[in-house]
Amino acid sequence: MRVLLVSTLLLSSCCFGGGASPTPPPTSAPLEAPPGTCPDVATAILGSWSRTGFVEEYGANGSYTINGHAGTITWLRPGHALIDVPPTLHTEYDLGLTDVNELIAVDPQGVGTVYARLSPPPPIEPACYDIRPRFVGTWLSSGTPERYDADGTYQVAVHGQWSFTNNGHLHLASDEGVTNDYWFAIVSPTAAIAVSMPPLPPLGVVYTR
Repeated sequence: MRVLLVSTLLLSSCCFGGGASPTPPPTSAPLEAPPGTCPDVATAILGSWSRTGFVEEYGANGSYTINGHAGTITWLRPGHALIDVPPTLHTEYDLGLTDVNELIAVDPQGVGTVYARLSPPPPIEPACYDIRPRFVGTWLSSGTPERYDADGTYQVAVHGQWSFTNNGHLHLASDEGVTNDYWFAIVSPTAAIAVSMPPLPPLGVVYTR
């Protein structure tokens, strides 16, 4: 899986926090937010975010700053934006929220980044980020299908079981005994992004349905 985000400006590499051991999947039924209550990525992302060495802010008027350097963000489609900070940064990124306080991004090279919210969180329904009902189905990455069934099984290159240990934290356990974890965000009814958690390298993937 691979992902993307901001900062070619003054930047070089992305940093991830240590991954906690997955907890058992929740047994309660997925929450469902009332229709029309969940904002799109362009709205939910507003505010300031941080990762090691970087603070980035997204403004409601299309303004964007990184470590105090001003620029703009232009949304080309849900979850996909052009970030421009003259004279060094002019790049498209895929962006999505796994939770109201956690942002993931994937850059054009498939490098993933994870951000924590600095500004106060907006009043978004927690159910907006319980994506289990919307996750079920077949996702395509570069034309390769990944099938996730409602019974908690999946088929990619191998078979196994999938679960969410937390909002947007996907746990995969193959029938061969291999486990991997990913940050996963659905950005529209037909698009999603994912970033691999440690100990895997921070690779990002962009998905379509």
